[in-house]
Amino acid sequence: MTDINAVQANDPAHPKTRQQLQDDAMVIENLLNTVMAMAFTSNVQDTMTVVEMAHDRAEKLNRDLDSVNMQEAVA
Repeated sequence: MTDINAVQANDPAHPKTRQQLQDDAMVIENLLNTVMAMAFTSNVQDTMTVVEMAHDRAEKLNRDLDSVNMQEAVA
């Protein structure tokens, strides 16, 4: 069975919805909140792993927003 959301998320012809973009931003925010909480209690490697996760998601969100902006400019 094909997960239509997974297909849509990887297809620039079908950009994410505003809600999906907001959900992505919330995940990034929560990852960064986790880093703040870990700052004084975890080892540096664990903290950097979460920072890298937030960074990767932020890059993807930025690409998704570029896709939305490009389609709005064409319309």
